[in-house]
Amino acid sequence: MPDIESAAKFTLKVSVGDPTKPVDLNTILEQIGNVKVYENLPEIPINTEPTLLFVVPEGDFDASKIFTAIERRTEEWFESRSDAVTVEVHKPDGHLQVLAKQKG
Repeated sequence: MPDIESAAKFTLKVSVGDPTKPVDLNTILEQIGNVKVYENLPEIPINTEPTLLFVVPEGDFDASKIFTAIERRTEEWFESRSDAVTVEVHKPDGHLQVLAKQKG
């Protein structure tokens, strides 16, 4: 069982304009060092929209550096999509950051 109960996790709620395109942000986020990324765990029943991703730091970490890396990787992912996309990043300290891209 992954450690998604960790208070240090970042929870990303991903909504896409074109549901026929895969939500593959997790593969981009897995490139961040010292984190594990989990998607829509079966223990957490949700509808198909939005997709939930959990980014769980391993060991000692700097939350602001991890958020900066998440933001950078999400922007790279935005570039690969032509539809409207919204990513809500729920930070470990309880704050919410919304990253969005309009269609095109």
